Amino acid sequence: ENIIAIIQRIKNILSARPKDIGLVDFLKSIYDEYAVMIATLDDSIARPKMLKEGLIETIDKVEERIYQSLEDYYNGRLLSAIAEMDFLFQDLHLILPDGYNQFTINSNDIWYRGRKINEGTRIYLRKEMFHIPNHLRENVSNQRFSFNGYPCLYMGKSIWTCWEELDEPDLDNICFSALKITQNLHIFDLSIPTPHSINNKSIEELVALLIIFPLSIACTIKTKNEKANFKEEYIIPQLMMIELLEH
Repeated sequence: ENIIAIIQRIKNILSARPKDIGLVDFLKSIYDEYAVMIATLDDSIARPKMLKEGLIETIDKVEERIYQSLEDYYNGRLLSAIAEMDFLFQDLHLILPDGYNQFTINSNDIWYRGRKINEGTRIYLRKEMFHIPNHLRENVSNQRFSFNGYPCLYMGKSIWTCWEELDEPDLDNICFSALKITQNLHIFDLSIPTPHSINNKSIEELVALLIIFPLSIACTIKTKNEKANFKEEYIIPQLMMIELLEH
């Protein structure tokens, strides 16, 4: 129940970001609040090999890697920013059990994709409801987990999720497609946990969730300006994507 309360508190903060606060300052305010709440947890959440003090220290290290990666990026040290993300994942592999924060999308599962229709234009053809093909990569712009020229496929588990991600447009101005998965896909999970998913986790899994949660937060922050050419909220998700592609 304490962890569910922590997650809900963080979700509330994420949804109420002031428009006049930058990414780093907003992250710091969230991480400071998170540290206070972690410190109040009962010691039973910690593994025998990691007392609560060790858990707090580990979470601090994750946050420090994120801060350093952002600082390097802002100062034009892109390789250093990527390296910080690599160090972060190396640290996590040493600390957390195999398969942490991963789940499998099973073969034959159905997922969905939505695309807005520009006013006065035709609906999309079936083939246009997949990701932008590689031979048209010049049309690929920055998105949260994809960067210029690298096509990615964004899917949701429900039509509702796709609709929300597209900022809830008029249903007359959106196309949906259903995609059937043809093989098992192993996914790195950065979603904000639900109470149901937390209730089903073991102590080991809860500890892994708490350690990885700062990264989930950094990848979830809503952009201040959707029309901006540069969105600082995309820095960590894109650096993380580069790291995962390398491995």
